[in-house]
Amino acid sequence: MDKLKYSLKHEKIVLGAMLRSKDTRKHLVLSMQSSEFHSDTHKTIFGALQTLVENKLDYTAPTLLTLLPDDTDWGGKEYLEELEKLGGGNNVEHHVNRMRWDRARVTVYENVLPELVAELKDPRSDVDETIEIGARIGDILRDSRGDQWK
Repeated sequence: MDKLKYSLKHEKIVLGAMLRSKDTRKHLVLSMQSSEFHSDTHKTIFGALQTLVENKLDYTAPTLLTLLPDDTDWGGKEYLEELEKLGGGNNVEHHVNRMRWDRARVTVYENVLPELVAELKDPRSDVDETIEIGARIGDILRDSRGDQWK
């Protein structure tokens, strides 16, 4: 099966907004999980931002650098500066929603869709099981919308 394309641009903008705004950082740490990021680098940075919020520390690049692992290739101080430049807009909600949509699409495409295809190809498949797989797909896609901004 081909790889599904997704954009890391949304993840970068969300992280940049978290670097720039204490309120955004706190809100997103409370409403998101690192698993919503596709990039391992972005999961690592999000985890450090979580630690920052949990310990009630203000953001400075040197402080965040102390929370990031030395042994992981996550991009360094230059990458944090690049992210910070991208996070200046007021449309963080849009980018969080796009991240969640991309994650849902990838999850369905890579994990659940192959199950559905196998069921559909099997003439002995159980109707209820096939419907259940379809319902799971609907749930995953529907849940990607979230309600974190209401």
